Formats: sequence, C-alpha cells, structure tokens
Amino acid sequence: MASDSEDDDPPASPLSSLEHASAHEDDARLPESISTVWEHPLIELVTVPPSEGQLNSTMFWKCLAPGCQKKFNGKNATKALAHGSQDQPYCSEQHAKPCKGIASPAAIDLFRALLANKLRKKAGYKRGSILVAAAISGAQSRVADAKKLTLTSGASTVSSAEGSVAHRQLDVASAFDKATIEGCNSADLDAAIAQMVYCKALPFSFGECPYFQRVLDVARSAPRGYKAPKRNILAGDWHDLSYKTELDRGFEELMVDAGVFGVGFFGDAATIHKCPLVNMFASSFNVPAMLVDIVDCTDRLREGEKKDGTFISNLFLPLIDSLDVMKNLTDIVFFDGGSNFQLAGRLMQVHYPRITVVHGLEHVCRLRLRTLQRLM
Repeated sequence: MASDSEDDDPPASPLSSLEHASAHEDDARLPESISTVWEHPLIELVTVPPSEGQLNSTMFWKCLAPGCQKKFNGKNATKALAHGSQDQPYCSEQHAKPCKGIASPAAIDLFRALLANKLRKKAGYKRGSILVAAAISGAQSRVADAKKLTLTSGASTVSSAEGSVAHRQLDVASAFDKATIEGCNSADLDAAIAQMVYCKALPFSFGECPYFQRVLDVARSAPRGYKAPKRNILAGDWHDLSYKTELDRGFEELMVDAGVFGVGFFGDAATIHKCPLVNMFASSFNVPAMLVDIVDCTDRLREGEKKDGTFISNLFLPLIDSLDVMKNLTDIVFFDGGSNFQLAGRLMQVHYPRITVVHGLEHVCRLRLRTLQRLM
C-alpha cells in the first residue's frame, strides 16, 4: 500500500502578484460548505490505473494552492485536512505538514470549518461512548449487587423514597471468607457476560463456548489497560492472518499419510443470492473434507463467459500442483454429472494420469429427492 509520505518536489518559486490575485479570484468557486476534504477546490485526489503486471490502482492527492503544488502518496483525508487547514496543533498531532502556499482566507476558513465539524463529532462520539460505558457499568453493577446479596449473610435493606434498596453489608466472618470474596468477584463477571449475551442476542450457551473460555484464560495474563481490537483490525489484518494460518494448518493435516492413502478433490457450482460461485474441497485419510476456496465467478459471467470445463479445471489444477508436485498423490476427483464438471475432470486427467473421475451420486440423489419432496 502506498504510504502518505510527501513526494520530493523542487522548492517552490517566489509567488508573483498574479498568483496572489488568482488565489483570491478563486473564492468565487468555493462552495458554502463541504462534507469531505476531497470536495475542496484546492485538494485534488488522483487515481492512477494499474500498469502492466500490477493488480491494484494507486492513488495520490495534491494541494493546488499557488506556491505549494505538493503531492502526497495514498488517500488520507485526515492529513489532507490538516495540510489545508494550516492548523499547527492538528498538523503536529497528525504528523502532517501545513500548506506553505497562498490560499485566500475564505479557502482556509472552508478547511477549518470542516475541521471544526470533525472535531465536534469526535468529541460528541467520545462523550456518547462514556455515557454508554457508564450505563452498561451501572446496569451490570445492579445485577451483580443483587447476586452478591445471595452470597452474603449480613445483607440489609434500607428504605428510600423510591422504594427499598438492598445494600451488601458483610459481617466480620463473611468479610474474611475467601469463598464469599471470590463469589462476589464472580458475580461481577457473570453480570457482565449476561448483559453482553442479552444485548447482543447471543445464544444462551455462549458462556460454554470453548473459544470464549479461551478468551477468559488469556485475559488473566493480559497487560494492564488492554483494549480489544477494533472492527477495522478484526476485518483486516487479523482476518487475513487467521485465514492463512488455518489454511496452512489444514494443508499440513491433509498431506499426512498422503503417500499411503492419496489425496482427493471435489467441488460444485452454485448460485447463491444471484452470486455465481464454485466451491473447492480437498480430502484425505485424516481430513474427510477441507474447504479450500470459494471462487466468485461474477466478473467472468459479466464478460459473457461461462463456467465451462476449461475454467473449472484451471481453478483446481494450480491447487493440485501446489500439493502434489511429483504427481503421484492425487488419485480421485468427485464431481457431479454436469457436462462442464465431467469435462473438467477429463482435462485434469491429462495432467494427472492417476486421477479417476467419479460421479458424486450422493449430491445428485439429494437434488432429486429435494425435487420430489417439493412435488409432494
């Protein structure tokens, strides 16, 4: 991914009186307000199409203020806003350089109005987060206190204007009783888990989930002040790393005793919610079924092509090549009776002569029985 570092540009030349006049004449083009920094006339976002051998396009943004004209790699709206607003504290916070060009006061005010709105929203979100956290903590504390009353022997009830309120008041024996202390601490955690299950509509068996039990075990040794990863991290780097790690582990288990029992592959095509897909599975003695990939064929069909035998075989062959370099482990392929899959199997036999293409009768029978069930 491209970084947000500044390109090495030559020093700007001294501004002429014409450039000063042009900076103020552009005020007529300024909108009354903007919702993103990319709508500002002095900021230009450029997308560069991928060159030969590249898969993804690249982006950079440019300051159009007279006397600046600097380019910055990537797409970073926060740094672009800091650069254009020329707000020194905010630029230092975002590690961005303020614009050194000439911009009219109205153009700078447009940047700063957007910055003020951004900071106001950020402050509001922070206040809201504090209020939500306080509400959650209060709700959990009330439930925990009610539970703790059942664990202590000296609970007292005090009347108030709103009714009777129960307070936990331990006697001397209970105060030094380890079981009572641990029970009270467990009640706090039980209340937190219960509120999470109820508010997030999780199954009641969530507390028995081995993954959640593992979370509790690891949390005991977590550093002080630990914060859980946010959604962008979970949906990005951690997601990719978890997928690759589990896939590699699956391939290792798949190839155990493969020299004795061989390796098989099977797959099928399906259209789910108008999305054409091809699933790819692998199988061995130790791994009955391993999902390797689900290929989205939307772009191919949009181009007028089909999920024909050549296309399907080209999906499976690179996978087999990576696992069976010597071409002496793959001995069977299961496909349904469709002509495209049977053709794919025969094409794969050309590269791997030991392959036997077998009809997946269970899948075909299930489809036929489902059709009969609908007719009845």
